[in-house]
This record gives sequence, structure tokens and C-alpha cells, in this order.
Amino acid sequence: MVNINLDMLSLIYRANSSYEKISILSDFLDKYNLITMLYRISVEQHVITERQYAAIALLLQQIGKQATSWKQYNEKCAGRKQ
Repeated sequence: MVNINLDMLSLIYRANSSYEKISILSDFLDKYNLITMLYRISVEQHVITERQYAAIALLLQQIGKQATSWKQYNEKCAGRKQ
């Protein structure tokens, strides 16, 4: 999970410094979905408590909304350029 989070940070950095953000953000969202699933499994396997997951889930939800909005904005801008 640590490696996935580090990959996500790297993808954010790459998206910030790139003109072609859509594919990078798609990769980020794939990793986001994976980390979300792993946290759910962590609760099911009693690695973390439901209370801990609730706090993490709120943060994950905010991250997911931001990344999705960022990607949609870039898709809309790319559509205007064509």
C-alpha cells in the first residue's frame, strides 16, 4: 500500500508538470481504485478498525472527487482544442 501511495504521489507530480494530463490522471485513478479496495479488504481482514477506515474513507473520497474533476476538466479542454 505504501508503494501504491508513492506511485500516486509521483503521478500527481507528473500530471502537474505535463501538458498531457488525461492519461496520467487515468493511471492515478486506477491506483486510487486499487488503494480504496485494499483499504476495504483491510477492514474485512481486521487489519484496521471500521472507525479507522471511516476516517480514511473520507480522505479517499475527497481525493477521488478532486482527481475526477481534474481529469474531466482536462478532457473538456482537450475537446475544445479539436
